[in-house]
Amino acid sequence: MRSASGDDEKLKKLVKAAVVEVLEERRDFLQEAIMEALEDFALARAIEEGRHSKTVSRAEVFSALDGGQRTSASGRALLETCEG
Repeated sequence: MRSASGDDEKLKKLVKAAVVEVLEERRDFLQEAIMEALEDFALARAIEEGRHSKTVSRAEVFSALDGGQRTSASGRALLETCEG
């Protein structure tokens, strides 16, 4: 008759082998999980930095996204609607 601790050790080895096999065969899963964690970390950091920075208008944001070029007529109409 096996002891409970012997069964636990066997189960632990089986789970470990299964995890190692999955990671070896499907590295993309691990890479995707790491990338998502890094993106979440970066987003949290950006949000925290944003809380301590000055407020800017929507027009300034869109201007920066537009490369500082003049906003088109449709862009101005969108800005006016958003700021409305």
